[in-house]
Amino acid sequence: RLHYEHSAIPISMGDTLKTIRCLGTDMTILEVRIELKKGVADPEGENTRKALQLLGFHVNGVRTVKTFEIEIDEDSEEKALKTGKEMCKKLLANPVIHKYSVDIKRD
Repeated sequence: RLHYEHSAIPISMGDTLKTIRCLGTDMTILEVRIELKKGVADPEGENTRKALQLLGFHVNGVRTVKTFEIEIDEDSEEKALKTGKEMCKKLLANPVIHKYSVDIKRD
């Protein structure tokens, strides 16, 4: 699985891209994961933990994570990951409080 984290380079490039045939073009599906950095308060996660405990579940912690599946048309895996990183920097993540990872979604 090809993987990108904002502090790392792609880990592997073995598998083929998952593609969607659409009007003769290949679409790459990016899976973008946005989560709060360690030490940043997560009130939604904390409230969910408390509610689960009130329902009788034994839960030690809950963290809020957002996942986006984004279809893009790029020539290569590297370009697709670069585009996903740019999306995170410009819109999807706040670098002060979020960390993110970008993967190529595979079958």
